[in-house]
Amino acid sequence: AWVPARYTLEFIVSANPAFPMTIPVEGPSFSVLPMNHAFEFNCHVLPAIFFGVELYINSGLKYLMRNFKKYSPGMAVVVPLFVDEIYAGIIAQAKREGKYNKLMTAVTLSDGLRKVGIDLRRKIFREVLDNFGGELRLLVCGGAPINPEIVDFFSAMGITTLNGYGITECAPLITCNRNLYQKS
Repeated sequence: AWVPARYTLEFIVSANPAFPMTIPVEGPSFSVLPMNHAFEFNCHVLPAIFFGVELYINSGLKYLMRNFKKYSPGMAVVVPLFVDEIYAGIIAQAKREGKYNKLMTAVTLSDGLRKVGIDLRRKIFREVLDNFGGELRLLVCGGAPINPEIVDFFSAMGITTLNGYGITECAPLITCNRNLYQKS
C-alpha cells in the first residue's frame, strides 16, 4: 500500500528541476478537477504543496466561474472537456451579445500584433479575462488532445494552454508541452 505514495514522492522530487520549465511555480493556482483524479492530485496538488504554491480548491462545478472571479488564479489544471466548454461559453456569450465578429477580429489583431513583437493581449481581452479573475495565464490540460484552434484562440487572449499526455493506469503524466516552447 505504501508503494504508490513512495513513487509519487519520487516523481515530484525527480521532476523538481524540470517542473518550473513546464509549469510556473508561482500562484495562485486553482484546483478544478476532483482530488481523486490522478492527474489533478499527482500533477497539480502535490507539486503545489511541494513548491509552496498558493492553491485554491473549487467547491463544485456550479460555483466554477464565481470561484475563478473570487480567487483570480494564474493557472489551473484541467481536462480537454473543460477547455472545450469554456471556449464554447465564450463564443456563445459573444454571439448572444452581438460581439462575435468583434471577438474574432480581436483574435486576428492580437495574432498580427504579436508577429511584429507587440503584445496587447491582456488589454484587448480584458473583458473576457475578467470572467476568470483577470489573472489566468496558464491552463495545463491532460487526458486527450486539445483542438489546436482552441489552443490558438486562448493564446491570442493571453492564456497559454499546455497539453499533457499520460496513461492513467501507469502514470498520470508521461509528457507535456513546455511553457517556453508551447506549440498548438
